[in-house]
Amino acid sequence: MLALLVNNTHLEGTNYKYYLEKLPLMRQHKLLSYKFECDFLASLAGDLLLDYGLKEFYGITKRPNVLYGKYDKPYFKNTKIDFNISHSGDYTICAIGNSPVGIDIQKMDDIAKEQIMLIAKQFFSSDEAKLLDTVDNKIDLFYSFWCLKESFVKYTGVGLSAPLDSFSFSLGDTKSIVEFCSHNYCHPNPNFFITSIEKQYKIAVCTEDNSFHIKHISASMLL
Repeated sequence: MLALLVNNTHLEGTNYKYYLEKLPLMRQHKLLSYKFECDFLASLAGDLLLDYGLKEFYGITKRPNVLYGKYDKPYFKNTKIDFNISHSGDYTICAIGNSPVGIDIQKMDDIAKEQIMLIAKQFFSSDEAKLLDTVDNKIDLFYSFWCLKESFVKYTGVGLSAPLDSFSFSLGDTKSIVEFCSHNYCHPNPNFFITSIEKQYKIAVCTEDNSFHIKHISASMLL
């Protein structure tokens, strides 16, 4: 599974109207509905990454028709190519491959320990909350769990309709070994990958592929 990553702030000042007009009308209307330029650019970057991935790795220059599942997960009609997009802070990331995928990126803002535990006890499993309560670096583990959970519900396509405490994660000593437990979903246990960039962003992906790779893309490569 490949994920394409771009700093979406580098799109500022570009002639993005030209690229906007190339998108399907529904996407154009969606993008133009954003009130703030930062949200517009973050979302536009996702479209540019997706089209870049389709062209570079599949030779597809015209995006296939996009449909939406029951919980609004986008997918292509009549193709096995799957994709998923996420953005946070300055970065947008797009995972693309031949198997179902969910991806999430989060900028790790400072959160008070008390607030972390309040959120964990409300949304995480009891095992996850207990583990968070015992570690010193609560912020890193909190965002690891949050990204992993987001990646899974995006992979399944159920979104946040699934209670986040209905499945649980634990991390091995290397923090790259992810253990997953769920009794409420019929999906075969997928593979999870988690990593950090710039020490400030956490990325997690859920996929049936056995490998995961991030490719950094410059804004100039998309334009």
